[in-house]
This record gives sequence, structure tokens and C-alpha cells, in this order.
Amino acid sequence: MDALTRTALLAYIRLHKALGAAAIDPDATHHPVEAAAREANAAMRAAGLLGATPQQMNQLLAELDQPTVASPAYVLQPHYIDVDVFGWRLDGPGLDGMHEHETFDADDNRDIEAAALWAEQIIGARQDWRHTRRDGLDRWEA
Repeated sequence: MDALTRTALLAYIRLHKALGAAAIDPDATHHPVEAAAREANAAMRAAGLLGATPQQMNQLLAELDQPTVASPAYVLQPHYIDVDVFGWRLDGPGLDGMHEHETFDADDNRDIEAAALWAEQIIGARQDWRHTRRDGLDRWEA
């Protein structure tokens, strides 16, 4: 995949994330939807993707998902902390060992969001998390 197409797809993904965040909390003032839309438009125009069909975009996004590095820097995954205590585990370079935290919320989506925020606090920077499955288990990689 060429650099222009990759840049356009990443901008397209950022736009969808900004729209999703705005849909979840439309009253928040920190949603950069307009900036993300302008960035996606310019990048998609440069890559010739403005007229792409949903099927073409999905195919390109699937190609973008192909691993380009040997392993992720950080892995966040659901994990048993104790026999009857479920939560999250964060592994990665530069961390002081493995980090664990009990489940944050009974709602799966809110729990995932809270776990990602917790992980970013430990890492010290925002991350672009990608949902994957390994051996049938969900995990998020950055």
C-alpha cells in the first residue's frame, strides 16, 4: 500500500473515531470532528479515494489491518486477577512489570473505554488502540 493511501485511511479512521466520540457525548467540547473531517477530505482527495465505494474502503481498511511490525508495543487484555476476580492486564516496554486492574464497569463498552484510559495513564501518553483476537481472546494493541 502506498503512503498516500495509508495516510488517507488513517485520517478516515480518525474521523470515524471523532464521530463516535461525539455521538457518545455530543455535549463535550473536546471533539475535533471538523478538523478530522477536513484532514480526511484532503488526504482522501490526494489519494484519489473520495469516490471510493464502501466495499472499496472496507477492502483497503482490511489491507491496512495487516501487521506491519513484529509485535505491538503495548497489549491491554481482559485477565483473571484472582480465581473469581476479572479485570485487565497491561504489558509493554518501559512499564514497571505487569499492571492489573479489576473490571471498571459492568457495561462492556464503558469497561473497555475505562481500561484504555487507565492504560494510557500508566503509559503516560494517548495510544491508538487496535482490537485484535489472539487464540480466540480479545485484546487491544498499541
